Amino acid sequence: MAVLKREDAEIFYTSFGEEGEWVTLLNGYMRSSRDFSFLAKGLVQAGFRVLTLDNRGTGNTVSHGTFMVEDMVGDVFALWEALKVEKSHIVGFSMGGFLSQYAAWKKPTCIQSLSLVSTCLRPSQIIRESRFWSRDVAENFAILQSYVGAKFRKGNALVLQGMAQKIAEAVEQGAFLPNAHHQLTALKSYHPPEISELCALKMPVLILHGVEDQVAPLERGQELAQVFPKSQLVVVPEVGHLLLAECGPLLLSELCKFLGVHVGGV
Repeated sequence: MAVLKREDAEIFYTSFGEEGEWVTLLNGYMRSSRDFSFLAKGLVQAGFRVLTLDNRGTGNTVSHGTFMVEDMVGDVFALWEALKVEKSHIVGFSMGGFLSQYAAWKKPTCIQSLSLVSTCLRPSQIIRESRFWSRDVAENFAILQSYVGAKFRKGNALVLQGMAQKIAEAVEQGAFLPNAHHQLTALKSYHPPEISELCALKMPVLILHGVEDQVAPLERGQELAQVFPKSQLVVVPEVGHLLLAECGPLLLSELCKFLGVHVGGV
């Protein structure tokens, strides 16, 4: 665990592993790098080095004032420079998928491959204004149920209840909602690369998408697969938006296969 100080932010990050190709993991809206513990461990065991960070507005990262998607991607580039990462695979989840696409467009020669999980081409396809996190655990629980597939909802009600409780506590503490607003503002003001510019990218692309995703419906993943010329689409049945929580071992296995490594026993 470490902090990179920038002019307008202190970026909390963690690197795992001592050798191998780098894999940079970028998380979704209001999610922190804590979500990546299982995935990072598995990738290191498969022979990779892993970089995770808390995006501005989440976790232990401290940002001063408003920020843009470009600033969050700039944090990634600054970390690569500080750690002397010349090339990296990059994996983006939901909002992290926008960051990953922008990074691939800005510095294509630095990115060995692009993996896009539960995401789409532009934020306007994924932003939902009608429901938002609150101090009410029941309201948060209802929202979270729309983030996962029916199978996970049925078997993991206590897990979702715990997540809803933690969100309510974070809202009560005061910083969560302003930070959520800052991230939402960044997404709304973001102008993604043109489709023609994404089509011109030459790195291999993996697209992972749950059949029951209600946040970014499967059609969005299929649209991504049509845009990127060197893409592989993996559709996961009985899974919603939160692949990290719903099918972590399968997610790890698919990533490793795509990156050229098979994980024994997964």
